[in-house]
Amino acid sequence: MFKFLKEKLKSAISKISEGVEKEGKVEEKIVEKPAEEPPKEESNASELPASLRAGSQTSRSETCSHVTFPLNLKVAKIIDIKEHPNAEKLYILDIDLGAEKRQLVAGLKPYYKEEELKSKKIIVVTNLKYAKLRGVESQGMLLAGDDGRNVGVLTAEHSNPGDKVYLEGFENSNKELSFDEFLKISITVKNSKAYFENKELKTDKEIVRAERVKDGARVR
Repeated sequence: MFKFLKEKLKSAISKISEGVEKEGKVEEKIVEKPAEEPPKEESNASELPASLRAGSQTSRSETCSHVTFPLNLKVAKIIDIKEHPNAEKLYILDIDLGAEKRQLVAGLKPYYKEEELKSKKIIVVTNLKYAKLRGVESQGMLLAGDDGRNVGVLTAEHSNPGDKVYLEGFENSNKELSFDEFLKISITVKNSKAYFENKELKTDKEIVRAERVKDGARVR
């Protein structure tokens, strides 16, 4: 009897072992080894365009080299002066801008005699919207410093009519500007020079000078 039970138990254990072994083989077939990722190609920085290389100074200089300055400034020579027929403090100035001639109306009569202004080379905002002042059209505006006591025009005596007046790192705008927009621009005088954001106004020949006014004078 015991012998019979022993054989049965041995047979059952053998079948269980075979089943476990087969199951393990099936699992081995089902579970596959994950595919290996292909090796990443190393990028060669020298083969990339200059504008895409890390730390490329060329791209930075191309995109950030200039900032727009809202005024289009030029040197103009005063060729004639007349008194305004309808205003005691205004002059009518005929100016030469090199490629063109224009007429300005300026409130300089309390500060300058006619002979002091004639032939002077001044700085003119050429993209200011034309306006009539006491019935006479002003085709732009000259720049002058005002310290609350004196008014002095900005000059560039060694430059030519039509020469560009600019700030280093800025590009002058050709967009028409209203007078209200002009008033928001802060240009001040220091050491007889005109500054905007710590940059001095100049031409290719010289630094622009402000006459007669003290440091801190507002240019208008």
